[in-house]
Amino acid sequence: MIRAAGPVGRVVAAGALVVALAGCSSGDGADDTTSTSLTVTTLATTTLATTSTTTTEPAITTTEASPTTTQPTTTTSTAASTSTTSTTTVVGGPLVLAEGAVIVGDTRVPFGTGDEATIAAISSSLGDPTEDSGWIDAFSVYGTCPLPVIRGVHWDGFVALFTQSATDFADQGTPHFFSWYYPSGADIGLETDVGVGVGDSVGSLRAAYDGPDFVLVPWEFDQTQGFWSTDQFASSQLYGYATGVSNADTITAINGGTGCGE
Repeated sequence: MIRAAGPVGRVVAAGALVVALAGCSSGDGADDTTSTSLTVTTLATTTLATTSTTTTEPAITTTEASPTTTQPTTTTSTAASTSTTSTTTVVGGPLVLAEGAVIVGDTRVPFGTGDEATIAAISSSLGDPTEDSGWIDAFSVYGTCPLPVIRGVHWDGFVALFTQSATDFADQGTPHFFSWYYPSGADIGLETDVGVGVGDSVGSLRAAYDGPDFVLVPWEFDQTQGFWSTDQFASSQLYGYATGVSNADTITAINGGTGCGE
């Protein structure tokens, strides 16, 4: 757009053209012929040029670019995470009962092992659990267990117990394996590492574990039953019950660890 700021090219005459006619005669008067002499006096003409101010505003051309947004290509290079956590790879094999542990194939899974690692190891031998209580109050169907919570995972007749309480095997707040139960109610053919199983005689039990720490006494809550332990003062003990205390009686339960109270 162009806009004129004022009048353009105005000329102001500072003077006027003066024409003087002077008459003169031929001098003899006979012929009164008048010669007219034209005297032109030109007054200086001053032309005032008024400078006009012309403001030329640039034309505003708005070209709206096509909204093409080019987002920079982001290449995320994720470095492979290297874990230094020690894990036990278990290849399935028979589950064997031992003091302070279970053995799967050639791998010992001791008390203090994390709950999920223990469950995976046992499952590689016995298959998927048939029941999992999850973390529940320590006062539960498993008895009076270490506070504050307990978890019991079942494979038919075998039960692994886990706690978050401080034990001889792990610190407070660490979910870990601390005990197992194997009662006669659902015998699945498990044996200890010296070949003793539920249903075997008390005589075979005594022969396998007899020694200064071995205990075989009537059970305090039912004197007709027998209670036995490989070392009742050790948290890694094997212990259980029998139909009595004679060599002819039979083993009715094999448990590991300290378990939960009545």
